[in-house]
Amino acid sequence: MGHGDSGDFDPLTGLTWSEHSQVNRTGTFEWLSPTDTHSAFHAVVVWVVPVKGGVRAARHPILVRARQPGEPAEGPPADPLCLYSHLRWRWLSERRLHQASDPFFAFPDDGSGRGEQVLRTRDMHTIAVEIVTLAGEDASDTSAHGPRIGAATDIRDILGVEAGRAVITDRGRWADLDLNFIYQRVTVREQLHISAEMLQADSLDLEFLFRGWAQPARRGRRG
Repeated sequence: MGHGDSGDFDPLTGLTWSEHSQVNRTGTFEWLSPTDTHSAFHAVVVWVVPVKGGVRAARHPILVRARQPGEPAEGPPADPLCLYSHLRWRWLSERRLHQASDPFFAFPDDGSGRGEQVLRTRDMHTIAVEIVTLAGEDASDTSAHGPRIGAATDIRDILGVEAGRAVITDRGRWADLDLNFIYQRVTVREQLHISAEMLQADSLDLEFLFRGWAQPARRGRRG
């Protein structure tokens, strides 16, 4: 959410402290009330530039909804899993300390005089290891891509393969349409389910109906 391990932070593509402008379609954050979302929930729109998008540079809206309905609680977030609450609290408590073009995801000054250090790709590995360790698990095999794998797999588990792929693509963080094949993992639940249920299938395939005809080898191709 900052930038890669090489090059300087670019406020035109990175996530900054700026509010989104409906006029010129720039800026990062747009805060929505329940009236705006037509629901009982507050939300924030994070306008991102999709990675792996080639020449595509237009920002794309990603909705982050509060986990609980109603007015957000005052003070630091009580729910560690509510991303909206954490973004909101950081925005309210630190917004006045930053310029609109400053990177939103950055580490505080470590006393070296260099100022805040923007979050880089390599920092995600350190953060992932810390989270896994605090959870009491072995972090030796933890990678920086772990959160992507987990999120993509959770979406697949909830929505299924095709619907999950569509939702990931529609959210717009990545322009690569094969993202679900890269990050989604097969779950234990679906494998246990199919091992018990596949014997209940009673459909005939076309090759059985039309003797001598073989289905073209087109399965597995992705356009």
